[in-house]
Amino acid sequence: MTKNILSEYTQEYVNIVIGRRLSGKSFLAIDIARRIINRDVYLFTSDISISIDEIASLFKLHNIVLIFDTNTISSEELRYIADNKEILEQNNIHTIVFLNSSDRLLISIPNTMLSCNFFTIENVFDNKEFEDLNDKLSSIGLINIKKNKTILDNIYLYKEQYTTGLSYELGQLTEALTEIDLKILILSASSDKV
Repeated sequence: MTKNILSEYTQEYVNIVIGRRLSGKSFLAIDIARRIINRDVYLFTSDISISIDEIASLFKLHNIVLIFDTNTISSEELRYIADNKEILEQNNIHTIVFLNSSDRLLISIPNTMLSCNFFTIENVFDNKEFEDLNDKLSSIGLINIKKNKTILDNIYLYKEQYTTGLSYELGQLTEALTEIDLKILILSASSDKV
């Protein structure tokens, strides 16, 4: 999905990504922000609310990408973005807005946004993702994910499989794990060392 969005987001100034809860929208937003290297990217995560005045200030910048994760903007801010496509065009500003498929914000999408790009995230892995992920999991000795299960169901299956015998809850961690820490934790857990 990242590749699809990265190859198409510059075709429109407003892009909408729709997915169910826990379908990976926030991960996708972060992944896209990390991969755009030829311009400044402003990522607003779901724990941030942004106002029309703040968006108006951002619209004064040039050659940027604004990424709004779920719950960062209301219908008023979405309408403001849609109503100001001319400014986006003039300043070469591209926006990517993530919405929950059950979000009432979808109902309020203005008619002026019907010409924007729409992307849909499924809450299951496609065949290539499924095969690639299972190849990587197998290569480090972890069980494969189940094809006909949602991403959330597979997470629960992993939790049941790999958290037996843990002497602490993951919620007790006081610092964010680095990528290396996480790899060590997964490898240790798969070898019953945790």
